[in-house]
Amino acid sequence: MRCTWLKKLGLWTLEDRRIRADLVEVYKMVYGLSSVHLNTFFEFSSLDRTRGHSLKLKKKTDFELN
Repeated sequence: MRCTWLKKLGLWTLEDRRIRADLVEVYKMVYGLSSVHLNTFFEFSSLDRTRGHSLKLKKKTDFELN
């Protein structure tokens, strides 16, 4: 029911807004526009299949927050 009125009003769900914010933050980290360094959470993948671009990220499994 909630999604129905959100769609009628042209609004995004909270989950969609959070996903979008996460993607924007990762973009900023990749291009050095964020205060958080990309190496904190991600590393570039060594796989060569990226469908036309050279930036494929892999989530780090061993990171510590200070």
